[in-house]
Formats: sequence, C-alpha cells, structure tokens
Amino acid sequence: MYYSIDHTSDSSFELMKEIKSKLEFKNIVKIDDLTMLELINNNIRILYLKEITGISWLNEKTIGLITSKIFTNYFEILSYIFEQEGLCDELISNFQEKQSDKHLSTLNFIQEICFYAKQMVIESKIPFINNLIDKSILDILISFIKNPCIKEDEKSLEVQIKHCASEVFILIMQSSPSNFIN
Repeated sequence: MYYSIDHTSDSSFELMKEIKSKLEFKNIVKIDDLTMLELINNNIRILYLKEITGISWLNEKTIGLITSKIFTNYFEILSYIFEQEGLCDELISNFQEKQSDKHLSTLNFIQEICFYAKQMVIESKIPFINNLIDKSILDILISFIKNPCIKEDEKSLEVQIKHCASEVFILIMQSSPSNFIN
C-alpha cells in the first residue's frame, strides 16, 4: 500500500535498516488487525525490494514468484479493506482537514486501491467504488482538479494533488463507468 522512504545513506547496511524502520504503511486509515498490518508492511517491503533496489541478479522464475506473492497479498489486503465498515467515511473525512499533505496521502492511498482493484472481479470492487461515489468523492476530485495552482512547478504539493486527483478520477471511471453515463 502507500509508503514513503527517505534515502539518507548509500551504504547497503544503512539502507536495509531504513527499509526495516521507515518503509511502513502510512496510517491513512486505521487498521486494527495486526496480522493484516504485518501483511501490508511485508508486502510494501517486498515491493520496494523488487521495484526500487533492482533485482536484476535474480532469475525470471524467482522474479515471477515474487510478483505473484505481491499480487496475492494485494488481493488479500484489498478484500480486507473492502470489507471494512466506515473506511470510506474515514477516507472522505481526511479531505475535511486543512493539511494538503494529508490530502495527497489520502489520494495516493485511494489511487493505489483503485489501481490494484482493476485486476479484481467487478463484484468485489464495485460496492467500495460506489460507496466512495455516494460519499461525494467525485466532487472532491473535481475541486482538486479545477483548483488553480499558485506554483506550476511539478514538485509543488498543489500540482501533485491535482495530478493524483486526475488519476484517481480516471481509475474510478474505469472501475465504474455506469456512474458516468448520465
């Protein structure tokens, strides 16, 4: 799920310490199940090792097994998230806060959920997507997209929020096109 890491050292030993200590699930929503939280954190670390550190020294079969494990974990994590009562309310409430960094973190979290949910059967993801739509996520996304940016620098928080909101909007459209027919 959504994660962040700050690279401050080049040594591999220090990097491994960073992976263990800093590469953890950002608490965008509260997850009380410790087993699920451990699965999320382990999946983040595996994904980080696969994507960021470059595993060119592994053979194709091992890379395939790692990729398969990541996707299996994602399906288990998404199933858990989709079953949680009040999760959509908690996500939407994050947009009521004034902190723009909280908005970006929440948008990144929703973006990742929608991205990986694309590979799930439609029956399992539609209730979650419809719940977000019922809670006015589209209005929130449109307000972020229409909001003029003071700084046009692509690293500015405003531009990142606008970009992420656009991607989430498209992912929701792809997941539930019937909501956009009217």
